[in-house]
Amino acid sequence: MLKSLSIGLVQRDQEQLLKRSESSDQQQQPGGEEPDDNWHLLQRFKRQLDEYHDLLADFVTDFHYKPADVEATLSAAESEKQQDIRSHCLSYLLLWDCILGICAKASSELRSIYTSWIARNEFEEVSCIK
Repeated sequence: MLKSLSIGLVQRDQEQLLKRSESSDQQQQPGGEEPDDNWHLLQRFKRQLDEYHDLLADFVTDFHYKPADVEATLSAAESEKQQDIRSHCLSYLLLWDCILGICAKASSELRSIYTSWIARNEFEEVSCIK
């Protein structure tokens, strides 16, 4: 459903960007301030992405290439927990699929804003293991 709505949502962000650029022409922000990220669509995904961070870090830390070996040694409760973590990781990846689809449909200027937001929030870092 979100994918089908994304074209309209990106268009709304484009309109907001035009309004913001017109108003910023009239008043300049001081150079030291951080950009206001509360206006675009990707900001709405931040809470969900942050919630998945710890869960994904646990999954990546415990990941094994031979799931059959690991699943044979797990108890029923541990196996159920692993299955829950895998389904949450799948939903995390589907969330990123929507985000990347939104970025693909955006204009280059809006895509630049989206990518800087992703970098500023450190979502581009894949390494969850510290």
